[in-house]
Amino acid sequence: MNFPNSSNDFELELNPAELDVEAHERWLEAGAEQDDPEESFVDPDAPTASELQEAERRFQARHAKPQDKCEGRKFDDAKFAFETFNKLFCFVIKENAVVRLSDFAMFKPETFAATQYANWLYKQLDGKDKDGKEQFSYRPVAWEWFKRADRNQLRSVTYAPGKSQVHDNMLNLWRGLPSIPKKGDVSPWIELLDFLFADGPEERRYFAQWLAYPLQHPGTKLRTAICLHSHEQGMGKNILLEAVEHVYGANATEIGESQLYAEFNSWQLGRQFIIGNEVQGGRDKRKIIERLKLLITSPTSWINEKFKPALELPNVANFVFTSNNPDPFYLADGDRRFWIWEIKGTPLPSSFYTRFRAWKNSKEGIAALYYHLLHVDCSGFNPDERAPMTEAKEEMIEASRTELEQWLYDLPGTILYKSSADPFSLSNEKGKPVTLFTAKELLEQWDSDKKEKDRNVGNALHNVGYRKANGGKPIRLAGRQERVWIVAHGDEAKRLLALSPSQIAEEYAKQQSNRYFISTKENSHV
Repeated sequence: MNFPNSSNDFELELNPAELDVEAHERWLEAGAEQDDPEESFVDPDAPTASELQEAERRFQARHAKPQDKCEGRKFDDAKFAFETFNKLFCFVIKENAVVRLSDFAMFKPETFAATQYANWLYKQLDGKDKDGKEQFSYRPVAWEWFKRADRNQLRSVTYAPGKSQVHDNMLNLWRGLPSIPKKGDVSPWIELLDFLFADGPEERRYFAQWLAYPLQHPGTKLRTAICLHSHEQGMGKNILLEAVEHVYGANATEIGESQLYAEFNSWQLGRQFIIGNEVQGGRDKRKIIERLKLLITSPTSWINEKFKPALELPNVANFVFTSNNPDPFYLADGDRRFWIWEIKGTPLPSSFYTRFRAWKNSKEGIAALYYHLLHVDCSGFNPDERAPMTEAKEEMIEASRTELEQWLYDLPGTILYKSSADPFSLSNEKGKPVTLFTAKELLEQWDSDKKEKDRNVGNALHNVGYRKANGGKPIRLAGRQERVWIVAHGDEAKRLLALSPSQIAEEYAKQQSNRYFISTKENSHV
């Protein structure tokens, strides 16, 4: 077989039928060296050295890096051209897009065919001239590939960690994890965890389980997010999370606070683990928390990239945030999504952090950490349960309250009622709480000038965790229909929520005749 020499790596003039290229590809992928005769083909029909060189050139052209793939190629064999496109690209029907399989870059069909790959051409026989000589021309591969019944095509794209590249007739954008777990030294990891959770063994266990569970159960979406904050900088929270990021490889990323507000969110594409670095709570905390709740709990996410088709993919990303601010987020009473931990004390010696960085940047360290996380005991951990309360979370909730919200939260302990023994004195007799109000009654007590709107009072009541009786439906009180708020905590709130409308009306009437307010705002009773 004679193979023409070509200085253009993309000028292919071979008929692929002349050489078993796929056999050579398998041989190359097995790690054989071309110049080692013991590792080469040994059958009598073995390719010559020049044939192997040509096969290698074609193999490298097939597997060229993405940035090399738009420089133009000519195929003298149309069949080989379309086979090459089927190996390099996949058309997905739902998104009406072409996916480059080497890096999962997506193109609109018109951009793919008319711009990005317009100069990939195949040789076409046009006919013969008057002398009987065959006439050829080069035509774009992309447009013809779109028309072919055998084009590489799938129903849609998905992101399914742990599954094969083609999953349920969809192209799986999961890239796999970069390291193989192997038992080894994780002492730097243990030392840093012991330091960061020195006064919280139960919290340390929860944090370790939270990190380990999605690796033990690939694709699990945890219904909680973690926030680690510290007053002191350089405590080690960031490098701890960077080690976990290395376990996930391309399936993890770090973002800044500004990206949470951005219109485009390509950072979320193909991610299992996302670190939000140094969140300070700028702009509108209440607005951003609603977006974060969707990121934490929504089963799917829309990925918007500039000039790219929008994608709806399974949302399996788990979020950890770090901050040096004690209240980077607005947390309402009753929040179930955020787990907060404050790191106290002063940093460890710099020599420890130097040793930790060297460990986390080594292949052996990450393989050992991956193995360790796969063997963390996750018994009792529920990925759907609410985040456990911590002292740091209670403080963040309190810091999040407005003046009105704080007044409402404290209200059950500041309302007195008439004593059964002496109707002219005030008492706090146990078992007789004053707990049922309309929003208007609370507004009058809070703001006698009525500058606050009823709606603001209702929002504040909701934010501090109070609920309406009768499922929020109106109840007849003294001949009028009113929605009644239960201003109580714990068991008393549960008791009142279980009452029927008539029972609520009866309870309200009893409280109405005996009620006195002691306002924390005015520090006087009415």
